[in-house]
Amino acid sequence: MNGRRVVVTGMAGITSLGSDWTSIEANFSANRSGIRRMAEWDRFTELNTRLAGPVDDFSVPPHWTRKQLRSMGRVSRLSVLAAERALATARAMVRRFQPIARRWKADFGLTVGIGIGIEAGEVVVGNVGSPSFMSYTIIGDPVNVAARLMQMASTNEILIGPRAMQALQAVLGQANGYDRRELALRGKAGRVEAFAVRVAAA
Repeated sequence: MNGRRVVVTGMAGITSLGSDWTSIEANFSANRSGIRRMAEWDRFTELNTRLAGPVDDFSVPPHWTRKQLRSMGRVSRLSVLAAERALATARAMVRRFQPIARRWKADFGLTVGIGIGIEAGEVVVGNVGSPSFMSYTIIGDPVNVAARLMQMASTNEILIGPRAMQALQAVLGQANGYDRRELALRGKAGRVEAFAVRVAAA
């Protein structure tokens, strides 16, 4: 990995237990479940389940326009908001680390920085392993793509994968101001389209 490591610096989600880690952790600690019977699904006679974890407290962000909302169903809105939050968090992480990097350079002569990869898609989250050893992890192609993009990102740079960018374009419009690249990622047969965002020095 060329001396780089993946670090989990925070956890959040848009879930039936809350949309920030404080709420989610509190509900976990109280042994609450967001799963309930969906009585409104009774009219779907061919649906074999009535259980779900609905996100009841979701509200549309005020900066989304009526024109944008016309093209997005509920699932799309949740996906777009998750991508928006990921990009906002990535920018904040880079900006907040910049003063630390400057201090470490001055005090210890260390040259350090942050590069971030973002991708969207379906993943599996949970305890994976055997009865003798279980590990809580996240697996799936988006995880691998994000990790590869992180490895290729330069200091103060965010690389956004194609599916995450597709979600972001719903509210950001075309990728104006983003550096579009075709990258060869390990484990991928073809080149992967990515968009680079540079975070200005704080």
